[in-house]
Amino acid sequence: MGFNTAGKTLQHAHSTPLHVDTEVVQHLTMTRCLTHTGVRYTTNFPFAMRPDAALNAMKPATIRSNGARTDGNFTEMSDRIELKLPAYCVFPRDSLIHTYSIAQAAEAAANNGVSDGNKKRPYLLFCAAPATGHTYPLLQVADEMIQRGFEGTFIAGEEFHPQVKRIGAQHVSIPPMLNPEEQAIREKIPVGIPRLMYDLSNVFIKAVTPHFHVLMDTLEKIRVEHPDKQVVIVHETFYMGLAPMMYGTPLPKGYTTRPPVVDINIVPVVTTSIDTAPFGPGLPPDSTESGRGRNKLLNEMFFSPMGPFGAAAKEYNDVVKALGGTRELPPALFESWQTSYDVTLQMCSPSLEYPRSDLPDVIKYAGCLPPKPIDPNYKYPEWWGEITAGNKKVVGVAQGTIAIDYTDLIIPTIQGLAHRDDIILVAILGVKGATLPEELTIPANTKVVDFLSYDALLKHADVWVLNAGYGGFLHGIVNGVPMVLGGDTEDKPEISMRGQWTGVAVNLKTGRPTSQQVAEGVEEVLANDKYKKRVMEIKKENEDMKALDFIEKHIWEYADSA
Repeated sequence: MGFNTAGKTLQHAHSTPLHVDTEVVQHLTMTRCLTHTGVRYTTNFPFAMRPDAALNAMKPATIRSNGARTDGNFTEMSDRIELKLPAYCVFPRDSLIHTYSIAQAAEAAANNGVSDGNKKRPYLLFCAAPATGHTYPLLQVADEMIQRGFEGTFIAGEEFHPQVKRIGAQHVSIPPMLNPEEQAIREKIPVGIPRLMYDLSNVFIKAVTPHFHVLMDTLEKIRVEHPDKQVVIVHETFYMGLAPMMYGTPLPKGYTTRPPVVDINIVPVVTTSIDTAPFGPGLPPDSTESGRGRNKLLNEMFFSPMGPFGAAAKEYNDVVKALGGTRELPPALFESWQTSYDVTLQMCSPSLEYPRSDLPDVIKYAGCLPPKPIDPNYKYPEWWGEITAGNKKVVGVAQGTIAIDYTDLIIPTIQGLAHRDDIILVAILGVKGATLPEELTIPANTKVVDFLSYDALLKHADVWVLNAGYGGFLHGIVNGVPMVLGGDTEDKPEISMRGQWTGVAVNLKTGRPTSQQVAEGVEEVLANDKYKKRVMEIKKENEDMKALDFIEKHIWEYADSA
């Protein structure tokens, strides 16, 4: 059995046609290894004939043959295989790969890549705030871009070193947002405006100076190591060290122009608008005449020099100026966080945000990041068969990895659903080794686990109960699971209101609901299919946007413009 591809021509999306001259069907066995420059594959010869083996071209990855890059012409040890590629050949990132057609591999390269193989790829500098909810999404982006052939460095918390190393990026570490002593002080501050003001000063603004110096040092090192490469910064919004450069500080050594910045925003849009109230209280949008009057008044109150954020805005401006900034920041504190860059990619679809007639042009909707494939070797809990059996409704509950007072939401959910024999409740504690109080009775319908992949559970879930962290909220969206949302700290009231306004969730409007409130919220979602229908609509909307392709497109666009 053969697969004749002789003379087959494949058209790459942004390059000249590539020609595949081969008629042989081969079985490729490849082993994966990691290098500091990225993912490398080596091939084992001789090939065995396997025309029936499938090419599982799921995720693109750079391939090197016997240590040599395959950009340009690729000719292997057999004269029956000659493959000419304008870019890297791409294969899935599995440790064992079977393919029955080199030509199909080339076609996968042509179809999956959105870059021009004839262009010189920019070097990418990723930087994220040192917290799980901020770093993991950017890690997913970095992983994908490195698989597509880019090289990069990642500024992230020290605890993320194994993950950064795994994707093949250089790691530059930064300290955590708060040390244990600072975290203990924070926990004693009342939730709401007092704690938000503490966070602005002691978590975010405090990080500007050290993160700026790390950024500058890293850029200078990259220039020494890659003197001829364009550098593009792929920035997570709450990495605070980039603002001084955007507002006029001298460039790092070796640069004659500022590197372009593609901002990845994995929090809600926080810019002021005539159509929305200030970010924070969780008020719904209102673009009526009276609503716009409300919005104007509240925005002026919140962001005036004498308002609650006036002191923080001045402190932020002073820090940027002290580092060499020459331009004034916007008076509204949050404004610069999402509008200072060449482009800010909002990592959701438009349906998940409030409509703004005055949305800044720099903000573009990219869609949600897709769920990551579950590792086939992932170790599920021993009771997992009960989840996949499909004979009961599955409800998941979680509070994230930071809010670990389980009396806030997890325990009320356990108690509120204890009587439901038609439900299996899975409570995810979010911290390795965490347990619930010994005196708490765990009902027969409840499974408690310290740590579990959200995506693994949500593939089988009917309702997702959570304290409205943005990451958990988007996990619900991309898995098509309607939600019950609580939370009254940080941005949680805003996310809960977005869930309610969009029609994908019940908003409990409190961070400490009663067991009855949770039970009623879950029953509302189960009994009314409008929530499921709506979340499935938005799931598809996000899938169609192809977020990772959109990100790569903008990396190339701003590299070219520079």
